[in-house]
Amino acid sequence: MTITARDLRNRQFGSSLRGYDPSEVRDFMEEVAQEMERISRSKIELTERLAAANESLSSVKTRESQIQGLLDTAERTAKDRIKTVQSRGKALLAEAEAEATGIVMRAKADKEQILSDVTELKAQRERFRAELKSMLRTHAEVLVRTGGSDSDLNDLHDLAPILETGASVEIALGKKGPRRRKSEDPHGGAHASNGAAAA
Repeated sequence: MTITARDLRNRQFGSSLRGYDPSEVRDFMEEVAQEMERISRSKIELTERLAAANESLSSVKTRESQIQGLLDTAERTAKDRIKTVQSRGKALLAEAEAEATGIVMRAKADKEQILSDVTELKAQRERFRAELKSMLRTHAEVLVRTGGSDSDLNDLHDLAPILETGASVEIALGKKGPRRRKSEDPHGGAHASNGAAAA
């Protein structure tokens, strides 16, 4: 049974010869009624404050949940970005390494090709020199046998140091004696041409 302050104030008691003083009883019941009213007001106030606190707590929890969601999203985004950057960095590094390897391999291949070309050119030069030397020796021997002109022998003599055919040319010149070009004068002047001499 719920008793209110109003119930206490309206409560009536029967009288008795040996009972309590009615005025004291009424005074006490008034004090109890006032205390009950104070307790009731406090209860209402505390209930309102509790409701406000619960509402604030709910708002804080909602805000906390939102912040945690944002943090989780930011963390996932950061991890994804890091993975993307790392993956891209690895791809770029692999691409750069592959390109560098290709450059080195092409450079080595070019070097080998150049060395091969140089070797081939040297071989061609030596073959050409040997063929030319052989031709000059043969030509010198033919000139000696057939009595070639002084000009031809002198031309062979001029080429001898370059083609290293000096021996054959010197042999040819030794058999016919030192020769001068027809245009040279032993005293530094030029001979007259055959046409002028004939005149």
